[in-house]
This record gives sequence, structure tokens and C-alpha cells, in this order.
Amino acid sequence: MNARCGKCHEELFLEESAKLPQFSSKFYEHHFDTQAMEGIRKIPGVDGILKTLIKESYERANRLFHKANTVAVTPKQLPHLHQLFLEAAFRLDITAVPDLFVLQSPMVNSYTTGVEHPFVVMTSGLIDLMTDDEILCILGHELGHWQSNHVLYKMASRIFSGAASALAEITLGLGRLLTTPMQLALLKWDRCSELTADRAGLLAARRVDVVIRALMKLAGGSQSIYERMDYQEFIHQAEEFQMDQEDSTLNKIYILLQVMYQSHPFTVWRTSEILDWVKHGDYLEILSGQYPGNYEDIDSGSSDK
Repeated sequence: MNARCGKCHEELFLEESAKLPQFSSKFYEHHFDTQAMEGIRKIPGVDGILKTLIKESYERANRLFHKANTVAVTPKQLPHLHQLFLEAAFRLDITAVPDLFVLQSPMVNSYTTGVEHPFVVMTSGLIDLMTDDEILCILGHELGHWQSNHVLYKMASRIFSGAASALAEITLGLGRLLTTPMQLALLKWDRCSELTADRAGLLAARRVDVVIRALMKLAGGSQSIYERMDYQEFIHQAEEFQMDQEDSTLNKIYILLQVMYQSHPFTVWRTSEILDWVKHGDYLEILSGQYPGNYEDIDSGSSDK
């Protein structure tokens, strides 16, 4: 595919392993993520209350579960995955690298959890389906959540959704009147945060085709067919979906109703969003060291997280 940057017309498919110096997630944060988070942070005391509750309850139990029920990735245990993890962190200028675990599950999934002591989990189903380059992209995606300080709110979204359902059940649905606005706000931000993390995945992989292939597999890949799948056709599908969405208000309403209780946006939409970011030139500008915006107030040590 001969796709080129919309600004400088350079080739988009570059492979570069250099670190991005003094890097911050603010340089690649999606504006939907920024807008949705602003709404959540207007809730008084939300940061402190969430952090305390999660740290002292869910986080401790969750870490113990994963230490007892998964394989910890180390320099001696699955060293190739450990090296991919370190490479993704290096490219994003992250020096304080979370722990990494592999969970036995046929589900194709990965996630980042833990506020005080974060860790990343990849399922065996995901590892079986993805190439090493695609795993590098997915690890960059998860590290992007960590670098962007998403983890606290993503954990809160999961916990709150479960609690809201339980409260609605015991109150014959009346409790949902109280919890739904907060639940929907968290879920909306949760979906938007995935667009930011997808950009981190691209900045780690440094290859647009790898990101598209990984998303294509998440949408409909299997071991028996993925070698015959065409990522360029998947790009055409993403472009058509974007036009369908933009051309009809009714389509936008249907899409919103379908995803409003989901934690992730549609995979094809994620594909169209990452392509849009790349074609506008921001991706190549970041790789060349031209970070967007005016962020003099960002601590250069922020990459340690």
C-alpha cells in the first residue's frame, strides 16, 4: 500500500526503533479522550475516592489472583515476550515498566490493571493469533494506557458497571436511575481512551500495516483464515464505515445505542480513527521529534510512569 502523509506526502510505512525523548502521552492523546475525561474530573473528589477504594480492595485481590493463576513474564520466563515488552516501553520512553503476565484463555484479549502496582495481562488466545510485530503493537497499546494515567478510571469503570447492575437488580431497577449517568460517563470515556492507546500502539510498532492487521484480527481473525485476510480490504471497510457514519444522523444514533454500555468502541471505527490520525501527519511529526502543542509545563520525567 502506497499511503502517504497528508502534510508532507512521505511514506506512512516506516519502521524505526529509536526512543522518543522526553515523551508524554499528551503528544498523542485523542481529543475525544481529553473531552470525556474533563467531564469525569469535574466530579468533586473523584480521584482521591476512587484511588483509595480501589487500592485497598479490588487491586490487592486482583494482583493476588494474577500472581496465582497466570505465568509471570521475566527475562528467564518467556524471554521473547519480555524483550518485546521492554522494546515497546523503550520506544515510548517509559522507564518504569509494569509487570507482565500471560493468562490461559481462548479469549483474544489484553488489559492493564493496578493503580499503585500496575501490570499488563495478555491471554494465550491473543498470543496464538498475533505475530510478534502485532504483539509489540498491543503491548504498546497497553503501555499507552499506563503512560496516559488511564488505569484508575478504567478499573473504576469495570467495578462501577458491576456494582450498578447489582444495585439495579436488588432495587427492582430503581437504583439504575441513580447510577446510570455516572456509569455512562465512565463507559464513554473508557471507549475514548482506547483511541489514545491505539496511537501508543502505533508509536511502539512504527508500522501502520501492523496496527491495521492487529485490529483486523481483533474484529474477525482466526488461526484458520487470517493468512488469507487482506488488510487493505479492511482499510476500505473502515473508510466506508466512516462515510456511513458521517452521512447519516440516524446511523450515528444507532451506533451510539449499540456501544453505550460497552467498554470498547467498534474495531472498524478504531481503524478509521488511527488512519485519520496518520493521514493528517501527526504520527510522522512525532516520529521526527516535532511534538504537537505547547507542553512546556509537562515534567520531562513523566515518561518514568
